[in-house]
Amino acid sequence: MRALFLLTLLSLFCFSADAQTDAAQQQTINYLKINGTQTQYEAAFDQMVGLIKNQFEGSGVPASQWEKLEAKKSEAVSGIVNMLASVYRSYFEETDIQNLYTHYSSSPEQQRANQNTFINSATGQKLVAVQQSLIQNISAASESWSRDLYMDTINELKALGYAPKQQ
Repeated sequence: MRALFLLTLLSLFCFSADAQTDAAQQQTINYLKINGTQTQYEAAFDQMVGLIKNQFEGSGVPASQWEKLEAKKSEAVSGIVNMLASVYRSYFEETDIQNLYTHYSSSPEQQRANQNTFINSATGQKLVAVQQSLIQNISAASESWSRDLYMDTINELKALGYAPKQQ
């Protein structure tokens, strides 16, 4: 009976920890949405589609195939945003993410007015201290995401019998 009670308590603790992790991840994703990161990757996806369309111009790829590719945009962007949220969470605590969200969700005028206060805060100081490393990890995740997305798309089109034009 005691073992069952301990097992139940352990299970509740694990589920609670998962819920907190999910909430922290979502909070970080919300920050990445308001700071323009999601929009940036949506534009990168669109640019990649344009590049691939240009490479396969004249090869007979039907419009339905391009529509199928463009329908993957939301999932692909969500994937990179989740990846970047994990990168941010490796540097910042939940309170830091909330502070970043609060600062960057304010109007540009408020951000400018509060810039010194923010930079001198514990979160601002942490941001300054980890900035180079954070940028390197974001860059690595971005490169991996874009390379994999590009190669998967090219390979899918080739597997369907389409060939890019010769350069």
